[in-house]
Amino acid sequence: MKILITGAAGFIGSRLCLELIKNHNNKVYGIDKLDSYYSKKLKKKRLIELNRKKNFKFFKIDLKNNKNFKKLEKLKNIDKIKKLIKNFKFSNFDKSLMKTINWYNKNKIHKIT
Repeated sequence: MKILITGAAGFIGSRLCLELIKNHNNKVYGIDKLDSYYSKKLKKKRLIELNRKKNFKFFKIDLKNNKNFKKLEKLKNIDKIKKLIKNFKFSNFDKSLMKTINWYNKNKIHKIT
């Protein structure tokens, strides 16, 4: 299963990622903007642990900036999204993100063929 976790460098997000990657059938994609809401050093330490796993991929992205959605074009067929972002209020966020990922995937295929 392919799972996208937002807020992946936070305490709860990183713990969730660690649990999910224990199942080697899961491919976990983590997103975080690594803001200074609390210790960046602590967040980076958590990411070092996560990045050691083959079935984890991290993207440093601020989802409040729509231009950053392009960085997610590598993601294909995400099965689940878990939002663990503090101070983030978008209506229909899941639909918007899935729509963007699907749009990039379709266009990428069209460019290749």
